[in-house]
Amino acid sequence: MREEFNIKAIQVLQATQGASKYNIDQVTRLAIGYGLNSQRVLPKPITPDSTGVISQLGNEVMGPLYLGTSEEGTDQTIYGVDGRPYTIKAMRIDTNLVTIDYVKKASITEIEGSTEFIIESSGYNDAQVTIEGKITSNQNGVYPFALVERFNKIVYASAIVPVIHWRLNFHDIVFLIIEGVDMLPMRGYRSHQDFIIRAYSHSLKQVNVKVNP
Repeated sequence: MREEFNIKAIQVLQATQGASKYNIDQVTRLAIGYGLNSQRVLPKPITPDSTGVISQLGNEVMGPLYLGTSEEGTDQTIYGVDGRPYTIKAMRIDTNLVTIDYVKKASITEIEGSTEFIIESSGYNDAQVTIEGKITSNQNGVYPFALVERFNKIVYASAIVPVIHWRLNFHDIVFLIIEGVDMLPMRGYRSHQDFIIRAYSHSLKQVNVKVNP
């Protein structure tokens, strides 16, 4: 019998000029949280801290953070750095990727105008995945998100640490949210994971994100 339950991981980052690299152990501008099931909710709204940066989701910074139940097409409110609420809707991407169980480390590095987003996490099926994409603007102000490379490898050695790797170009993007919804199969089955990509412009208005696998 397959064991299945939902786990959610969310990353909220603020892209600021003059800072070339963020490290989760040193900078609170990158908030990462996860919840073990879809029944947990945020104990309070997501609000900026005293520095005007959203660095806390749930009950503590950089710790186990409980997320809301944002299903596909369901409205969810996030508070911008100006303190005002913004409503967002989810877009869904179906992929065969790694199961995220616990986020160990995350870093953001700006390289030649693009931003490299790397997440290392442990997973039940010990897979290693690399995804690269970029965000560019068209005349209508829409930022299509295009996967330029996808690599899936399912292995069964506990020494392998899954890595999710995003390379993004978002000079005009302030917030990028990546939410993973996982179903964890028993060993020997391929993991199925949905990624929800959300992006915000510098004005903190929602940016329509299109995904081209």
